[in-house]
Amino acid sequence: MKRTHLALAGKRRKKLKAVDPSVVMRPIEWPDEVVSGGISHAPFAHIQPYTGYPEVPLGEGMKLVAWNVDGLGRLLKRNMNLVGQLAMREVPTVLCLQETHCNEENGLVEEMLRKYEGVHNFTEKEKAGGVSIYVKKGYKIEDVVTGMPGCKVYAPEGRIVTVVGEKEVIVGVSSPPAGRGLSKLESRIEEWEKPLLRFLCKLKEILPQKELFVLGSLSVAPTDYDIANPRLMANEPLCSQAERDAFTTLLTSLHLRDTFRVFQFRHNWYTQWDRTHAARERNVGARTDFVLSPSYSKAHTLIHSSILNAYHCSTHCPVACSFRYT
Repeated sequence: MKRTHLALAGKRRKKLKAVDPSVVMRPIEWPDEVVSGGISHAPFAHIQPYTGYPEVPLGEGMKLVAWNVDGLGRLLKRNMNLVGQLAMREVPTVLCLQETHCNEENGLVEEMLRKYEGVHNFTEKEKAGGVSIYVKKGYKIEDVVTGMPGCKVYAPEGRIVTVVGEKEVIVGVSSPPAGRGLSKLESRIEEWEKPLLRFLCKLKEILPQKELFVLGSLSVAPTDYDIANPRLMANEPLCSQAERDAFTTLLTSLHLRDTFRVFQFRHNWYTQWDRTHAARERNVGARTDFVLSPSYSKAHTLIHSSILNAYHCSTHCPVACSFRYT
């Protein structure tokens, strides 16, 4: 089957001049009559405003932010202050960075996030994996788990970190890709998706009094609304039926929900774009980054979920979600 490039999945247009990636774009300021409730009703639907949510004080709730940085060293070379700016502006309770490609702590990031405690699962492979979770100081951590049992193939890549809090269990995940032409699809399903489901089910069994939250890059566009051109991307990586079925099974088995779709149903919100063909400027991408929360929660009330597309310098942008304790 002919391979379809993600960046070419949109309608062919005149080639645009590439934007300097070292410049961090500011959030778009729409007039009050254009923006209502954090959702843009502008005629240019592919350009969305910044939709962040204020800080949630400790003890009153929590704010989760996840970002696939696609190489922490590369991101810092483009904008060395960007991670610190994200933490200062969003003030998350928990910040999860995926695909850091780090085998040790980054001193610059640790200094910028000195108000946070870092939990890391480093990668042993070059340019693959690595997950770090930064928890605001004052948030009570009861236990930490790096890795998961039954995952031997992807264990060296450090793709999962679990933090057990007082009221919740937070799991930071960076799922491996299915590979070009779905060459690694079978390995991903058998060696990653199934062990991940078993691990999360075991967490719920061991800690039934704590609610489960999963955040990070899951390398799947769950529906046709989550991809720029579903017709051309059918049976391609991110959109294969096996990947989508695994995501659906994860939600139904663990009674989780995609928090972003609670507030937004439009099809042109994406979190991942290719680096070539001005894919991000044309908004030809996919929504592959998520915050998953319990479908029915007694202790947490979902108050906001958004895509923070004002942050550049990576092939992904951050996602955020806020909860109030009940």
